[in-house]
Amino acid sequence: MSAQPSRAARRGLLALALIGGASALAGCVVVPRPPAPPLPPPPPGRRRRDRDDDDDDEDDVVDSAPPAPQVDVVIAPPGPAYFWISGYWAWRAGRHVWISGRWEPVRPGWRWVPHAWVRRGRGWKATPGRWERQ
Repeated sequence: MSAQPSRAARRGLLALALIGGASALAGCVVVPRPPAPPLPPPPPGRRRRDRDDDDDDEDDVVDSAPPAPQVDVVIAPPGPAYFWISGYWAWRAGRHVWISGRWEPVRPGWRWVPHAWVRRGRGWKATPGRWERQ
């Protein structure tokens, strides 16, 4: 025959369990995640200097075309005078990486020219998005 603990004893045990759990959680320490390891270098032959350019800047042409644009979830603007800038494919660490769209404050007298990929010889060259005077 087993003895059932009294109601008071069960409450006492529950209180001890709650206090013990709270004590255990109070001792928790949140440690920041270590930084991600650096990305490997791009594969050889995937990026090359565009020899047709007369500019002195580092205009790179990549061998692979960008994928089709992804669908961005457009959230509500942070205020009434904001403009949505669509996402785009960027070339990072030897591969195409999607950069999500964002809200930017409207700039009176300026217009937004979106990021684009342009065919250049046998490769593709990125033209970054930018604000231009109207």
